[in-house]
Amino acid sequence: MFGTLSGEFTERARRVLDAAREEAQGLGYQFVSTEHLLLGLLVEGSSEEARFLVEKGIVLPETRQLIERMIGRGPGLIPKEMPFTPRARYAWEIAYDQTEQLKHSHIDTCHIFFGLVRECLFAGKRGGGAASVFRHFGVDLREFEERSLVLMRAFGSGTGVPAAVKNLGNERIDDGAVSETLTVFHAPVPVPGEVISSPPELAAGEVRARLIAALLSFVEAHKLGSVASNAPIYAGSDVLMVDVLYFGRERRAGGRYRLPDLAVLVAEPQADRAQSVAVLSAKLQLLFELGVRYGLLIDSEGETVRIFAPQKAPVLLQGEQMLQLPELLPGWQIRIDQLWSRAL
Repeated sequence: MFGTLSGEFTERARRVLDAAREEAQGLGYQFVSTEHLLLGLLVEGSSEEARFLVEKGIVLPETRQLIERMIGRGPGLIPKEMPFTPRARYAWEIAYDQTEQLKHSHIDTCHIFFGLVRECLFAGKRGGGAASVFRHFGVDLREFEERSLVLMRAFGSGTGVPAAVKNLGNERIDDGAVSETLTVFHAPVPVPGEVISSPPELAAGEVRARLIAALLSFVEAHKLGSVASNAPIYAGSDVLMVDVLYFGRERRAGGRYRLPDLAVLVAEPQADRAQSVAVLSAKLQLLFELGVRYGLLIDSEGETVRIFAPQKAPVLLQGEQMLQLPELLPGWQIRIDQLWSRAL
């Protein structure tokens, strides 16, 4: 689907990327995601984009702490390479495309900022870490988009003159301050009406839909309760998004939805799938502390399902094995490989 292209970037943009990698490593992660790119802009600090973020209250110490609360810490292993997650890669693709459209010869912080904002706008509520940070601070993404467009227009004239030698306020970047070539995956900026999710993300959505259909038909037929999707659960300092939820009748007392009996999390495509699964497993443990009875963790790329319950070891299912929850939904079952399209 994607072709490999090269993009040259300024020394300042290189510092942002270096800082993003260091922030990811500092949190124990083996990949760079959108929240790390945002931290990279703040750490580098000299750009108009960084100053704009600070003006809006998005400052480095609080943002770093917020991200650690949201995603937790990784295993701490330091790989030889730090790949981008699909969302971070997509933000970079947008930055690269905008550089091409404006005939700027190098990618700078203004293009990175624009890519982050556009990725958040496209992704909506299912956006990555940067989108969650922006929601936390209550920013107007359209205002951010307009500001990024102004900064890009100020960066270069659009005539193909190297943007690295343009004056930016009181700052001047020498024309030698251009870093090495970076290989990125390129896709065109979406047009209105275009589906922007990647094929793996769409596949994860199909898995959610199939599980919801299987649960809903059984629950309604036996008048057991209700099934919901994409619901946030307040967990003190955090808000946890749950992909699929099952509520028994007793947990809807007074017409209110309380904690679900069953919480399902679907691991979306990540550069490090094992690490993504580990983070979601930790979230399920937090949900158990709040009172959730069972959890399912679905790895849509690995085509496995893990059953979690408090004080019990997870059970891994795959292939033709049957997913059953007899203590919660007696009589309900679905074969694991039926969650994936090729088995239908």
